Amino acid sequence: MKIAYLSESLIPSTAANSVHVMKMCKAFSEHGCSLVLLVPQVHNHEQYNYDSFEFYGVAPSFALARVDRIPLLGHSVSFGIKCFRDLSRIRPDIVISRSFCGSLSAVSAGFPIVYEFHQPISDFGIRGAVLFRQLIKSKFFLGLVVVTKALKDWYIKHFKIPQEKVLVAADGADLPLSSNDLREDINLLDVSETEHHVAYVGALYEGKGMEIVLPLAHRCPDVNFHVVGGRLKDIEHWKAKASGLKNIFFHGFYPHVQVFSIMKKMDVLLAPNLNSVKGYGGIKDIGKWTSPLKLFEYMAAKKPILASNIEVLREVLVHEKNSILCDPDDHEAWQAGLCRLLSDRKLADQLTSQAFADLSEKYTWSKRAGILLSFIKSRLE
Repeated sequence: MKIAYLSESLIPSTAANSVHVMKMCKAFSEHGCSLVLLVPQVHNHEQYNYDSFEFYGVAPSFALARVDRIPLLGHSVSFGIKCFRDLSRIRPDIVISRSFCGSLSAVSAGFPIVYEFHQPISDFGIRGAVLFRQLIKSKFFLGLVVVTKALKDWYIKHFKIPQEKVLVAADGADLPLSSNDLREDINLLDVSETEHHVAYVGALYEGKGMEIVLPLAHRCPDVNFHVVGGRLKDIEHWKAKASGLKNIFFHGFYPHVQVFSIMKKMDVLLAPNLNSVKGYGGIKDIGKWTSPLKLFEYMAAKKPILASNIEVLREVLVHEKNSILCDPDDHEAWQAGLCRLLSDRKLADQLTSQAFADLSEKYTWSKRAGILLSFIKSRLE
């Protein structure tokens, strides 16, 4: 199967969506697909000097084509117009798109398409909703892919899309292949290995969980808390709020290929989402729909997970089966949960083993690609 994959993600970049895109393209190619990834051309970006494949630890098993912006046009509109041109040249069997404008161009060009979107289309305003209705009415629209059941229910309720046209496919992670996956050159910890180390890995936007991490660090002065990721201005914001805490360390952004080694050095990994989570730019609330990529990477790292007991995370996590879940508003419960995981090695090992088994059975990138390919083939019949 020849696939054209459309994404407006900046490649390479610090954004989690860019990890998703590169990992999925690799997984499709491993399933025997010939794939071309179309992404915007990147200029003057902080990660631009990195090799795009090495940055994500992905073999160059697919083609990556960059699309120049048309002067005076918005990024998304320009990308969609250029995709129309490039799709006519590539002539794919199927288009998988994470670009709304790219999706509209694909159906206009007469190519069957699966659109993957991780938030409500209402975030694009009334005009977006009108165009989305046109998209899903097209004979070339095969289906919609979302990452949570909550988001599927939203689309069915608001747009009356048939159940069989909406696929829920959670994010994923790669299984570690060997000890070679560890990067020994990363000297993250400069404190005694006899101490306890806990990490939060990810963005530092409002609602992502620093509102829980800081009180937890205050309550647990004998535990070292490591915060990995975040933009510089967000790091400075939370550093100021953490003033006086001697047991919290902000390490900034690491390329995705290095993060696994960092997580392996920890005793516990934190997924402290609040019910309301602000996405990039701090405008839209993605709390009801988000499927944190780091959650699956935590599972791959074989470290116990302490996470928020909220509906969207419970689609993957089960309290006292593959994780410990705590009410995001109950800081005392988070302290008790952390102490329990650090002191009860048998429990921690049981949770870790089950989480890894769940990942292996349901949530690898390869399995996700297989699910999408089966969905596509069923819709083409």
